[in-house]
Amino acid sequence: MRRNLIIIFLLTAVSLHAIRQIDLVFISMPNEMFPFLAPEYRAALLSAAHEHKTDSIDNYFGKKIYVRQLTDNYLQMQVADSIIYDWLVKDSTVLFIQTVCAPQCHSKLDTYNFKWERQPDNISIPDCLSQDSLCFTQIIVEADSLRFVHSKE
Repeated sequence: MRRNLIIIFLLTAVSLHAIRQIDLVFISMPNEMFPFLAPEYRAALLSAAHEHKTDSIDNYFGKKIYVRQLTDNYLQMQVADSIIYDWLVKDSTVLFIQTVCAPQCHSKLDTYNFKWERQPDNISIPDCLSQDSLCFTQIIVEADSLRFVHSKE
């Protein structure tokens, strides 16, 4: 209950302009899945990014997290030199992608509903998440998830 009240407060504080679906998804994401920023810092970062004030914030470890791309349904953040996180809202599904590049980039994709309950991976995967973003070159089906090899177009 307290967490829900905090999230509602934060969403109100994100900005006075229209709340985007991607904002709701990112701010409400469980801390276990994105431990780098507390919800209040996520809200502050998105608010600043929407207003073009800044694209970064310090995480718990004193390292910068950068917003690389932000639209109404897509968010890409760089949390370390070789680690990128992507969120894509598609219909009522959240595609959550964790990417590590060392040196070739490999991504793990998981699908969730808006309550962050794991969904089956039986959705259509776009070739590219958005312009100037991840484009997949190879899909590897594993027992519990989908993994991708990709390149930047």
